[in-house]
Amino acid sequence: MGFYRLIYRLFYSFRMPLFLFVSGFLMIHSIKRTAILSVHKFFKLKVKRLIIPLAFLCIITFIPRCILSSMADDAIDLSWHSLIRGLIFGNELIIPFFWFLQTSFLLLTFCYGFISLFHRFHINPKLIFSALFLFFIGLYLLPFRLPDLFSVNQVQRLGIYFVAGACYGWYNTYIDTRINFASPITGVAFCILWISLFFIFENSEFIVFCSAAGICMCISVAKLLEKRGNRLLDLFVGANYMIFLLSWYCNVFSQQILHHYFDFPWWIFTILSLCSGILVPWFLYQLMLMTKTSRLTKIIAFCLGQSLSKTSVLHLNNDKKTSSCCKQIV
Repeated sequence: MGFYRLIYRLFYSFRMPLFLFVSGFLMIHSIKRTAILSVHKFFKLKVKRLIIPLAFLCIITFIPRCILSSMADDAIDLSWHSLIRGLIFGNELIIPFFWFLQTSFLLLTFCYGFISLFHRFHINPKLIFSALFLFFIGLYLLPFRLPDLFSVNQVQRLGIYFVAGACYGWYNTYIDTRINFASPITGVAFCILWISLFFIFENSEFIVFCSAAGICMCISVAKLLEKRGNRLLDLFVGANYMIFLLSWYCNVFSQQILHHYFDFPWWIFTILSLCSGILVPWFLYQLMLMTKTSRLTKIIAFCLGQSLSKTSVLHLNNDKKTSSCCKQIV
């Protein structure tokens, strides 16, 4: 298990930074595509997209999770106190990895509001991104950790990657002309750099450099796939957010419940968890698309932050566009 644990640690070094990087990139992509919305309208959109699914899924999961606490790594009590804390504190969430939704919401609304405010005064984007970078670098270097109320501590830890993604989204044409990400040599170089920095800086504040190298490696892989016209992930376009929201249930069922009752090798449950965590939400999403005129489907789509009309247009135009692999990640 030592080797597999090392692989896990290696990929964990840039996994969440990559998600936040892509979130920042997509925020800028939406600004370029639709122009800057009012902060109020953007805030409402993100509440529908992020906060409503967070609250809905946590609430309906609360009682089953309390009943099955004996199989879980961290048990929770069946009480109002546990329910409230399980909705607002990142380290006590009913669905643990939903702290990403809280963190994304805070970063999106703060950075979008900041960019919108200074854009009105026609301030140079370089100054805007520089100010954001300095703010989040200062936050990252604070000698104390912020509380986990609504995952503010994760904003402190990962905000710099979000701004880096936003900066790349704004200046990607300029950056791509100076760094040949589409070259296999570039990808291998970033891979070697990522692994080297991991062994040097693991468990230190300088792990940020390792994470940055891992993100650059992923950009290079994405550019290579795009260059070769590889559209393997197009199958999941539109369903990616559904996969994120619902994959936890498949993981728990495979690795906690089934593993509790059946004595099979660990890798069987891992493969089952991985495959079901992707395919089951994807199938449910396709089912929603087929019944999108149903009132029940519309209610479920609203509770899960899905826009079926928007994604159906995406599917119709899918063959006419070159899909960015960065967008497919999230």
